[in-house]
Amino acid sequence: EVEKNPLKPFWNRATRWLSAPGSTFKVVTLAAALKNIPDAMTKTYECTGAYQVGDTVITDAGMASHGAIKLKKALEVSCNITFAKLALELGDETLRDASKAFGMNDYFLFSDLVVENSAYPATNRVNKEIAWTGAGQSALLLTPLHMTMITAGIANDGVMMEPKLLLQAVSDAGETKASISPRVYKTPLKPHEADVIAEAMRRVVASGTAGRAAISGLKVCGKTGSAQVAGQ
Repeated sequence: EVEKNPLKPFWNRATRWLSAPGSTFKVVTLAAALKNIPDAMTKTYECTGAYQVGDTVITDAGMASHGAIKLKKALEVSCNITFAKLALELGDETLRDASKAFGMNDYFLFSDLVVENSAYPATNRVNKEIAWTGAGQSALLLTPLHMTMITAGIANDGVMMEPKLLLQAVSDAGETKASISPRVYKTPLKPHEADVIAEAMRRVVASGTAGRAAISGLKVCGKTGSAQVAGQ
């Protein structure tokens, strides 16, 4: 009888479950802004609590109104309205190109594991869909592992690595049969760009929406995100 693998359900969810990533994707939108808007981090946006785009109204959790806000603070409080406005300012093609730099629409073929391909939406790119894409919704599809690769790349000075399962294989006699060979997957960010995003993610934990992720004595950076799919 084949032994059941207790990790299989976890890996299926991490590598095969495609969903809108929610506000975790705002780090990608922020990266696009850093590369394409010269004064991105000093510009001020206005959040009044509701933003009409076409036939939809974009709001924030709890109907929050943040007033005049800059991008670092907008990530800290996860302001949907600011990132929706940012996406419209960037435009669909610019946001798509920035997403592709992080592996969106790529064909994942890794040596250790199979990962479902993530997808940046290609149809129905009207303004309301572009706006919601900036906030991590619309028809975006990513796996949890891909989102982990993106955030790990930010932590790694802008260098995304290929995910690996095998660290080392050792025989009963103690002989090393195989060991991990790190491999760069993509370099979507310059080190100083990664530092700006990492510092914003530090504030998310220190004083923003991810306060429960704080660990005493450690410098933790993160980003909250709630995916909404088919009303769930």
